[in-house]
Formats: sequence, structure tokens, C-alpha cells
Amino acid sequence: MTILIASDEQKADIVVMQISRIRKHQIMDIMEMQYGGYDKVGFTRRDLYNFCHRNKVETVATGDAQTVISYLIECRCRDPDFFFDYKTNEKGRLKGLLWCDSQCWLDCVAFGDVIVFDSMYKMNQYNLPLVPFVAVNHHGSTVLFSCGIISQEIVESYVWILSTFSDAVVQKHSISMITDGDLAMQRAIGLVWLNSSHRLCKWHVKQNIVCNLHDDGVKDDFRYFLYQFCSVEEIERKWLEFLDKHNVIDKESWLYQMYERREI
Repeated sequence: MTILIASDEQKADIVVMQISRIRKHQIMDIMEMQYGGYDKVGFTRRDLYNFCHRNKVETVATGDAQTVISYLIECRCRDPDFFFDYKTNEKGRLKGLLWCDSQCWLDCVAFGDVIVFDSMYKMNQYNLPLVPFVAVNHHGSTVLFSCGIISQEIVESYVWILSTFSDAVVQKHSISMITDGDLAMQRAIGLVWLNSSHRLCKWHVKQNIVCNLHDDGVKDDFRYFLYQFCSVEEIERKWLEFLDKHNVIDKESWLYQMYERREI
């Protein structure tokens, strides 16, 4: 990966803003205002994203990673069924980590037919994605099966964490995996858990409806396909009626693509 940030001064400014939890697109906006336009900044948005990612990974100090691993080793001494595994890159820096205790394993055996697999949580010093595996027990309460950290939200990272989770729970595969629709997650599930269905989280779909649709009538009619139960034939007929009613002709639009993804 080539880092094309023009000057050390710019790099220092970007690092300060990144530590302050300013989002990358906002950092680029600030740099454009500071230098008088996109063409005067000296690098592209892609360069900025690459630099921020590389800096984030490299700031995970070896000592901090070793402290975590030492703690997990102590946990395994106290709980013989405690599981953890990790991987590092060629420089010895932490790239992935997953752990679960004996209670997690028992809960997964009992309630692991449907698992929510998410990486939305980044509330940690290094802004690394935290990946919990959770579900609901017979009391309607959330239970945690395992938890992991990855350095990149890419297919390779998700394949590793899914495979490691399988090892942790003795190769028990869920019937359904619920995600936010991330394509890298989707591909990883297809590679590791071939017989598991991939389902989209309804909460995330509703959030995307708000972000991508701006006509209240379209929103209300589209929600019908989230909540109503009927035959495949009736759904297909109503979908065609919906397209005609709202003149949806762009097959690349979010609205059209979301419906197409129902069978993925």
C-alpha cells in the first residue's frame, strides 16, 4: 500500500485529528478548507484513507498487545475451557484476536442456531473493529458467544474470525447469521459456513431506509416488504406493483438493490 500524503506536517495534522476521533471524510473537508481546495491538498481521499488505516494498525504497540495476550493466558489458567487465539503480521503486530469462556461455549451450544455477527463497534483506543457474536436466549435476553478484534474489515479478516470462532465452539455452525449487510462479511460467511443462511438485520435496513429514501410514501410502501408475511408469488406481484407505482427504474439504486439482495 503506497502512502501519498504530501508532507510530514500534513501527516502530523491528520494523526492529531484521527486521535480526536474526527471522521476521515471530515478530515478531508478540513484539509481542503485549509489549503484552498481539493486540487491544492496534494493527495486524494483514497490516499487519506490508506494513510489513516496504516497509522491505526501501526499504533497498536507490541507491549499493549502482549499485555492483552498475557491476561488471556491467565484467564485460561483459571478456566480450562477458556478459548482464545490471535494472529500477527510479519512484523509481529496484532491483526486479529478472538476469545470466549466456558459460559459462552455453553450458551452457544444451547442458543447458537441464530447468531448476530457485527463489527459496528469501535469504542477502543485504537479504533479497531470489535466483533461480538451474540444471540438471544429462552428468556429473551442477549447472550454473548464470543468476542473478537480485527485490524481490517476485509474478507480475509472475517474468514479468519469465523474460522476461529468455529474452532472455539467445536465446529458448531449456526442455521442463520444476521449481519448489517456488509459485503465482506457476506462473502466470508459463504466461504466458511456454507450451509448457514445470511440474513440482514432489520434495524440496519430501517436505518438505511431513512438515509436513502426521502419520500414518505415510498418509505411506507417499502416497509411493507419488511413486515408482511405472504407467499413468494404475492410478494413478487406486489414488488412489481411497487416499482410501477413509484416509477423505480434505476436498477443500480439502493432501493432496487436491497430487494435483489433478499436471496443472497
